[in-house]
Amino acid sequence: MYVTIWQFEVRQECLDDFVSAYGAKGTWAELFNRSSGYKETKLLHDVENKLIFITIDMWESKKSYDWFKNNFKEEYLKLDNEFEKFTVSEKLIAEFETGNNV
Repeated sequence: MYVTIWQFEVRQECLDDFVSAYGAKGTWAELFNRSSGYKETKLLHDVENKLIFITIDMWESKKSYDWFKNNFKEEYLKLDNEFEKFTVSEKLIAEFETGNNV
Protein backbone atom coordinates (compact mmCIF):
# COMPACT_ATOMS: atom_id res chain seq x y z
CA MET A 1 0.00 0.00 0.00
CA TYR A 2 1.17 3.52 -0.84
CA VAL A 3 -0.20 6.52 1.08
CA THR A 4 0.08 10.27 0.55
CA ILE A 5 -0.82 12.75 3.27
CA TRP A 6 -1.56 16.38 2.43
CA GLN A 7 -2.33 19.28 4.78
CA PHE A 8 -4.57 22.18 3.83
CA GLU A 9 -5.58 25.44 5.45
CA VAL A 10 -9.02 26.22 4.03
CA ARG A 11 -10.56 29.64 3.46
CA GLN A 12 -13.59 30.02 5.73
CA GLU A 13 -15.85 31.08 2.86
CA CYS A 14 -14.83 27.97 0.87
CA LEU A 15 -15.24 25.39 3.63
CA ASP A 16 -18.27 23.58 2.16
CA ASP A 17 -16.79 23.56 -1.34
CA PHE A 18 -13.50 22.19 -0.04
CA VAL A 19 -15.16 19.37 1.91
CA SER A 20 -17.28 18.50 -1.10
CA ALA A 21 -14.27 18.38 -3.45
CA TYR A 22 -11.75 16.68 -1.15
CA GLY A 23 -13.94 14.22 0.77
CA ALA A 24 -14.13 10.46 0.30
CA LYS A 25 -16.76 10.81 -2.42
CA GLY A 26 -15.59 14.18 -3.73
CA THR A 27 -14.26 15.37 -7.03
CA TRP A 28 -10.70 14.24 -6.32
CA ALA A 29 -11.83 10.75 -5.31
CA GLU A 30 -13.90 10.55 -8.50
CA LEU A 31 -10.80 11.30 -10.55
CA PHE A 32 -8.64 8.89 -8.54
CA ASN A 33 -11.28 6.18 -9.00
CA ARG A 34 -10.51 6.16 -12.71
CA SER A 35 -7.38 4.21 -11.74
CA SER A 36 -7.70 0.59 -10.64
CA GLY A 37 -4.83 1.11 -8.16
CA TYR A 38 -6.72 3.70 -6.09
CA LYS A 39 -8.13 2.44 -2.79
CA GLU A 40 -9.65 5.33 -0.82
CA THR A 41 -9.37 8.87 0.53
CA LYS A 42 -9.93 10.00 4.10
CA LEU A 43 -10.53 13.66 4.95
CA LEU A 44 -9.83 14.74 8.54
CA HIS A 45 -10.01 18.15 10.19
CA ASP A 46 -8.08 19.48 13.14
CA VAL A 47 -10.00 19.32 16.42
CA GLU A 48 -9.04 22.85 17.48
CA ASN A 49 -8.92 24.62 14.13
CA LYS A 50 -11.77 23.53 11.84
CA LEU A 51 -10.02 25.14 8.85
CA ILE A 52 -7.03 22.78 8.97
CA PHE A 53 -7.51 19.47 7.14
CA ILE A 54 -5.46 16.51 6.06
CA THR A 55 -6.22 14.09 3.27
CA ILE A 56 -4.96 10.53 3.32
CA ASP A 57 -4.98 9.01 -0.15
CA MET A 58 -4.40 5.27 -0.36
CA TRP A 59 -3.13 3.43 -3.42
CA GLU A 60 -2.31 -0.18 -4.17
CA SER A 61 1.37 0.75 -4.70
CA LYS A 62 3.65 3.63 -5.60
CA LYS A 63 3.73 2.20 -9.10
CA SER A 64 -0.08 2.49 -9.40
CA TYR A 65 0.04 6.06 -8.05
CA ASP A 66 2.77 7.00 -10.53
CA TRP A 67 0.76 5.39 -13.34
CA PHE A 68 -2.26 7.49 -12.36
CA LYS A 69 -0.24 10.73 -12.17
CA ASN A 70 1.27 10.03 -15.59
CA ASN A 71 -1.98 9.05 -17.32
CA PHE A 72 -4.24 11.68 -15.74
CA LYS A 73 -1.75 14.54 -15.53
CA GLU A 74 -3.91 17.07 -17.39
CA GLU A 75 -7.05 16.33 -15.38
CA TYR A 76 -5.05 16.40 -12.14
CA LEU A 77 -3.49 19.78 -12.92
CA LYS A 78 -6.86 21.20 -14.01
CA LEU A 79 -8.50 20.25 -10.69
CA ASP A 80 -5.48 21.42 -8.70
CA ASN A 81 -5.65 24.83 -10.37
CA GLU A 82 -9.44 25.06 -10.09
CA PHE A 83 -9.53 24.17 -6.37
CA GLU A 84 -6.54 26.31 -5.39
CA LYS A 85 -9.00 29.10 -4.57
CA PHE A 86 -10.40 27.02 -1.68
CA THR A 87 -7.19 27.11 0.34
CA VAL A 88 -4.71 29.45 1.97
CA SER A 89 -2.02 26.76 1.89
CA GLU A 90 -1.41 23.20 0.70
CA LYS A 91 1.53 21.03 1.72
CA LEU A 92 2.55 17.44 1.09
CA ILE A 93 3.24 16.10 4.59
CA ALA A 94 4.48 12.60 3.81
CA GLU A 95 4.44 9.59 1.54
CA PHE A 96 4.45 6.09 3.05
CA GLU A 97 4.63 2.50 1.85
CA THR A 98 3.39 -0.47 3.82
CA GLY A 99 3.13 -4.21 3.54
CA ASN A 100 5.09 -6.01 0.85
CA ASN A 101 6.55 -2.77 -0.51
CA VAL A 102 8.81 -2.28 2.50
